[in-house]
Amino acid sequence: MNSGKKFWSGFFSGGASILALAMLLVMILAIPAYISMIERSGEETPKITIDGVTYYYRDGLYYDQEGNAFDEDELLGKGAGSGELEEIEDQASSYDLDREMIYDKIDVILDLIDDKFILDYDAEVMEDYIYKGLIAGLGDPYSVYMTPEEAAEASSDLTGNYCGIGAMVQFDQETYDKTVTQVYDNSPASEAGIMPGDVIVSVDGEDVTAYTLDETVKLIRGEEGTGVEVGIRRGSELLAMNMIRRPVEANDVSYEMRDDGIGYIRLSGFNDAGIGQMKDALAKLDAQGMKSLIVDLRNNPGGSRTSVIGICDLFLDKGAIIAYEEEKDGTRIDYDSKNDPVCTVPMCVLVNENSASASELMCGALRDNGRATLIGTVTFGKGIIQTYYYLTDGSLAKLTSSYYYLPGGECIHGVGVAPNIVLEDDPETKADEQLERAISILQGN
Repeated sequence: MNSGKKFWSGFFSGGASILALAMLLVMILAIPAYISMIERSGEETPKITIDGVTYYYRDGLYYDQEGNAFDEDELLGKGAGSGELEEIEDQASSYDLDREMIYDKIDVILDLIDDKFILDYDAEVMEDYIYKGLIAGLGDPYSVYMTPEEAAEASSDLTGNYCGIGAMVQFDQETYDKTVTQVYDNSPASEAGIMPGDVIVSVDGEDVTAYTLDETVKLIRGEEGTGVEVGIRRGSELLAMNMIRRPVEANDVSYEMRDDGIGYIRLSGFNDAGIGQMKDALAKLDAQGMKSLIVDLRNNPGGSRTSVIGICDLFLDKGAIIAYEEEKDGTRIDYDSKNDPVCTVPMCVLVNENSASASELMCGALRDNGRATLIGTVTFGKGIIQTYYYLTDGSLAKLTSSYYYLPGGECIHGVGVAPNIVLEDDPETKADEQLERAISILQGN
């Protein structure tokens, strides 16, 4: 069982350090009660007895009956065998949470706060951090708990309407970098000079380099007419961008007609309005005599599953497999095209290392069904799906709930989608080599 360090990790994030420190101090006072709870959990708790003294293993340390902590070397000095300790630690790593003991432990801590804690605190905030810390302990940056207010903001992500600065950001789960991938026209971000490739490092002076994307976005968004300072890293330079928040409608689809009847559609995300926007773009390009099409998914971080499935449906034959997902219990959910295609002209799709999640599902479906030629570099490699589970009070738990697979059975998580034509864009030139290759292919060259 690993309830200790991971359970408390959420309390030390998001500006709750003073509260967390106070709670840590009262936790130390609660060690005798904690040991009592360990004893009640019986044989499920890893333990070793040396010279008549029983030591209980928790989070890398061994506790005696009085709550004194010992590390592995100290236990070895008392006569424990190294093999015994390895077996105990292996056993502990495979344990499920003991819910009854967790509830008991929380009761002990709450009683101590009531009796001993001398500073003012917000009980509602403390309760929120219990839930946040629980999900943060999963170690998955894509899984989060949201309060009712945060849940309402999250729903605006899917509709594409919100009050903020008008920039699309991609999150790297390993480095925690929040990189701007697109800046909307006529937005506060474009007016302030924010550019694709900028990395967000602070919001109103608060360091966000260790924050998740959801935590950072919550700080950036706010009431219309209020100011926000976003600190960015551009190469080796740190810049502060001051903006006034205002309503932003994320139009993820832009298009134009190029020479030789080649339509070009830039798809920058997948929100709930995206299907209608894509239909409109295709209809207008078709009215201009479109003979072939380029869809640009570069720097597209993904979005709504419903949106990407619906957009794929516009290009694939009825009955074609778009993707399938597998849940924890092995349940398989298939997604296939429900309608005849709206667009049947030859296609190329542009991708790069920042094409992630839903954009990978789309390019993989078009590639595996032989519908489009992929050009660019291997994509990001996010092949997992998060589901929003709304709770009765309006809060929600966003949890990674399944892997998705391309029509050919490939799980691209941690791997990415390989293009048909691997081609780097040369940053030293003004030319867009990937786009030029797509145009050349569609011209028959």
